[in-house]
Amino acid sequence: MSRVKRILGAGIFFVLIFTACEQIPSHIIAPEQMETLLIDIHKAEAISDNLTQYASDREKERLRQSVFDRHHVTQAQFDTSLVWYSEHMTKYSQIYNNVTARLKEEDDAVKTLLVERKSSPLTRPGDSIDVWNKDPYYLFEPRLYRHVLLFNILADDNFRENDIFQLSINFDQLPQGIPDKARITLVIRHRNDSIYSVTREILHNGTTMIEAQAQNDKVTRVMGSIEVPLHPMWQETYANKISLLRIRHKNRPNVPKSAS
Repeated sequence: MSRVKRILGAGIFFVLIFTACEQIPSHIIAPEQMETLLIDIHKAEAISDNLTQYASDREKERLRQSVFDRHHVTQAQFDTSLVWYSEHMTKYSQIYNNVTARLKEEDDAVKTLLVERKSSPLTRPGDSIDVWNKDPYYLFEPRLYRHVLLFNILADDNFRENDIFQLSINFDQLPQGIPDKARITLVIRHRNDSIYSVTREILHNGTTMIEAQAQNDKVTRVMGSIEVPLHPMWQETYANKISLLRIRHKNRPNVPKSAS
């Protein structure tokens, strides 16, 4: 009988440990609230980009702050939560997929916004093709909370198993002498819902590149982020030459696997 109790006790212990590992910390915004918050941020950005009364930086900042006030969260809470979810890519991917699905159910105006900001046309076939679907440049403005550039590319019929994806970005005027670094994250989602991710800090001026390879399955989505820290010395920082190459495996047979 005591042996049975020991086995049951050990089982309960491991269940509790596993559950604790899966819990989201109390200071992190819950997934459901994070979904709604991201949707409202998308809408606020669409308004500020298309209405003249929000053309000034001050008005854009006020509009964004109104979103945080409505959700009873601070910019710091949002940033901390975004970093935490980016380090737990399964949860991040679930939130992002739910955000996309919910936006598709909105009215025609929001559907148009989704098409403009998230959908990508059929990519060109070929062995080495740039599939980046945004402008190849971006002005990071941390003081206006424009410090994260997200991207999300849906795969099409031109994507193949074992494709290699190479994300590049160029900075010319990074702040020097501060511990906080910019970083880039590249995530591949497969048909079986498995995720492979790579993250790298940007340590110097010039071009920084990371690459990841699909893991023996068809790719359904390539996504990620480029982020600069919220630091007083990080003022306006311009990045250009942003590209995301899709390379056929046959052309790069010995690609090293980067740790996620």
